[in-house]
Amino acid sequence: MGTAEKDYWNEEWKKLTFDDIHPDEHYEISNYGRVKSYKTKKRELLSKAPESKAIVRLR
Repeated sequence: MGTAEKDYWNEEWKKLTFDDIHPDEHYEISNYGRVKSYKTKKRELLSKAPESKAIVRLR
């Protein structure tokens, strides 16, 4: 479930850094005192899908 983010007039965001959180977790604070957090994850290709071969007949 996501929420829509409402922008305030002239709102600026700054990244917060913490030593004891996972590298994928990120936090930001705005000049209005709002805090947002999000996680990033590198996507990895687990395996290549096999190529499919299809035969199409036209009449």
